[in-house]
Formats: sequence, C-alpha cells, structure tokens
Amino acid sequence: MNTLREFKSLDSEVWRVRLDESDAFLVIKDEKRRSELTDYPWFSEHEASLFESKENVIQVSYLVTPDVRLSPEHLAEVFEVVEQLLHHVAQASCDIILTPHTFPSESDRLNYIQKMCTVDSDAYNDFTQ
Repeated sequence: MNTLREFKSLDSEVWRVRLDESDAFLVIKDEKRRSELTDYPWFSEHEASLFESKENVIQVSYLVTPDVRLSPEHLAEVFEVVEQLLHHVAQASCDIILTPHTFPSESDRLNYIQKMCTVDSDAYNDFTQ
C-alpha cells in the first residue's frame, strides 16, 4: 500500500491509498474533543462497561469503491498504515477510530471528502482538479 497526501488543513488530512485494483482515500479528522462511548456504537455491553474516555479522538474514514474487498486482514493492514501516518500523535491519550465507507462513484467520494473536511473552496477546487 502506497500513500500520497492530497490535502492538509489544521484539523484534516486526505491521503490517497494506492491499491492493486483501484485507489482509496483516508480522510483523517482531528475532532479536538474527548472520546465518548457514542463514538463506539458497535461496542458490546461488556466492552461499554470497560470504556475509558481519552483526551482526544481522531476519526479516520476509509473511502473505497465496491471493487475493494473489505476483509478483516485488509482493514488491519489499513489500520497499520493509519498508525504510521499518525505516529506523531500521542496515541496513549488519543482514540483513533477507523470506519470504512463504500461509495459507488468517485464523485460521491469527493463529495464526502468535502463534507468531512473544513476547507475553503479554492483549496477544495485545487484538490478535485
């Protein structure tokens, strides 16, 4: 997996991930808030009882097209890439949440990126050209 940073702002980054079959994107968004149990809707009752909030939460959206198979092994590899990209973050005090999203088209993915990132229109227009 090769990565190329496409965009960076104060609280967001967009990375292109080169895969064999197509490209995917990672949208990394620093929420600048404490993590909450609601950030983990998939937790079981037991996991929820063990939850401890951390100082910060970083949401990572993994954006793919339907031709990318989201196997547990593939997602584990993606999370390793995310950890490498965020090596500078104090991960002991920060929750990193990776969520995969499948989009039917490139334009749908770009619309999602625009929605997720706080960017001015000129920067976004440069990104989409």
